[in-house]
Amino acid sequence: MKVLKTIIAAPDELAERFLPEMHNAGLFIPRTTRLSVGEDVCIWCQLRSHSAELHMLGTVYWLRHRSGPKSQNLISGAGIGFKDGSEEQVKYLRRIIDGDAEPFPRRRSPRTPLLSPWRCQIASPGSTETRPGMLVDISKGGALAAMGADPVTIGNSIHIALPWHSHTRHEMKVAWTIGSDSRWRLGLTRLHSGPAADREWAGLVADARKAFTQKVWNRHSTDTELTKGGRTF
Repeated sequence: MKVLKTIIAAPDELAERFLPEMHNAGLFIPRTTRLSVGEDVCIWCQLRSHSAELHMLGTVYWLRHRSGPKSQNLISGAGIGFKDGSEEQVKYLRRIIDGDAEPFPRRRSPRTPLLSPWRCQIASPGSTETRPGMLVDISKGGALAAMGADPVTIGNSIHIALPWHSHTRHEMKVAWTIGSDSRWRLGLTRLHSGPAADREWAGLVADARKAFTQKVWNRHSTDTELTKGGRTF
């Protein structure tokens, strides 16, 4: 999956590029046409006016390959429709446009999406019973997990095991939950689990960030060439 990095300087620019007519709303990414309609992408959106950084999964709905006359103020680019699960981010974008959003507090550790989510096992401390889940983003301070029905209680501690990525069980506190009968998302705050676990977690975060930034796509990229630092659209 390609990552489209885009910087939006001010609410007026966001209003111009926001696409409210799409099913879950969407965003216009200028000068980005070397994509395919129906292709899934991740938008890495940096909102300078609000010190915010959002990551949203989307689908390429349409492409405009040629710019129009200056009088029409049209430029080439792609219309990306957001996927289900981006509702909170879309609400925040609408609030920015309406002038009703405060700047984000600066996070000590930015989140990194896991474009290929990591399988995990979730258990209560001291329990041998585990439930399957998926880690969908990660940061130095915690993670975002998805799981099926019967979520754990907010405020409880849990252990996360990552059989394909880590040899250590990492202790987390459930900060919030949101979802329905069959699908839940858990916001997790990492608890101190000892020096070895801390080093291992830091390595996981660094590896995830490297993998994510290597997927950043620019308008000069080809299918076999990925940028290392990313270009701005």
